[in-house]
Amino acid sequence: MYCTPKRILMTLAITGIALCFAVQIHAQRHLGLTSLEFFGSTLAIDPSTNLVYAPMGIGFDASVAVVDGIPGSPTFFFTIRRIDLPNDSFPWRIALNPQTKRAYLLDQQFARLSVIDIANNTFLQNIPLSERGFDVAVNATTNRIYITQASGGVVVVNSNTNTVETTIQLPENLNTGRLAINESTNRIYVTDIFGGVSVIDGSTNTVVTNIRFGFLLEAISVNPITNRIYVANSVDRVVTVIRGEDNTIEANVFAGFCRGVAVNPRTGRVFVFTPGTGVAMLDGRLTSPTYNTFISRLDFGIFGWDSAVNPTTNIFYVATQGFYVFDDPISPHSGIASLIQWVSSLNLAQGLQNSLDSKLSNAQAALESVKTNDASTACNKLDAFINAVEAQEGKGQLSTTAVRELINEARLIKSALGCQ
Repeated sequence: MYCTPKRILMTLAITGIALCFAVQIHAQRHLGLTSLEFFGSTLAIDPSTNLVYAPMGIGFDASVAVVDGIPGSPTFFFTIRRIDLPNDSFPWRIALNPQTKRAYLLDQQFARLSVIDIANNTFLQNIPLSERGFDVAVNATTNRIYITQASGGVVVVNSNTNTVETTIQLPENLNTGRLAINESTNRIYVTDIFGGVSVIDGSTNTVVTNIRFGFLLEAISVNPITNRIYVANSVDRVVTVIRGEDNTIEANVFAGFCRGVAVNPRTGRVFVFTPGTGVAMLDGRLTSPTYNTFISRLDFGIFGWDSAVNPTTNIFYVATQGFYVFDDPISPHSGIASLIQWVSSLNLAQGLQNSLDSKLSNAQAALESVKTNDASTACNKLDAFINAVEAQEGKGQLSTTAVRELINEARLIKSALGCQ
């Protein structure tokens, strides 16, 4: 483990001070705060290993910190190793491909992209670029890397050959910023920090459209399952939600001065980070009665520059000189109660009344079991609920999306109950 007793004590002390100022609302929790040996402000997560990678330091001190993101581990949220970088490195943004076990790192001073083998924790090579990059993202499906540049271009790197394939030039006067990719549709979303998002077709490397809105767009995240794009629209103090099907703005949800946004496609929730205010949870489940509203908020006076969520663990990280670490555990009791409300809100046809009653009675029985600490019975009742919902697949009363989301929510509640 790459940490000293002194550093551990210092980190725990900082965590204790931070917790004193945290006011928890609903389910969100602040789990801890980890410091980095040298300054770092960006991060990337490998959800297959639950490890977090953070560039830090400059020159002879430049490296990538590998942070333990495994809940319950004795070294959870501590740096467990360092990947050394060349002595002339000024590491900046990082992205990774969990399938190929490669990380890609931009440099603040030099026009190049560094390639790192995260399986063996070694630096491999530098790929020269025409100019310095601002942000980097990876499409693991096509093995393409995308890099934004100040001149308004988006560089496409073929990670099979580690060579620049092409540069996509955005319309004149656009200021390229942050990147997000929908691997399901092969669409790349590029923010213009001064207002708007460009949509690129990854199969043709052409700009599909430009969506103009807002000012100071500091972060962007995509849910590939719902095909929704979330943008931290700072000056307008909202999270802008874009429909990927037709590239239209679906909603502007007031959030305050938001700097970070990260979606967990597994749960359908979106973490939103507002400096000095805390972390809020936006409901991204399409058929939920609380869709596109904030369903919880944790007041916490934090500041940071970047954020990301691990969809495997549902842990949210805010990068500062280290990480603030949060999660949003589901309460079985409130989760089942919300599930009952959700099914009732669907206003299913009278002909489905018997099945609806079955769903609600199973959910209600599970709720009563939780109240009496009978987790086993609650698990069985939730299984019955899932079976009843699955039986409606393709029958026209419940949409495919509603079936998927209801079943997924029930399974999350089962996981929180510890069902086998």
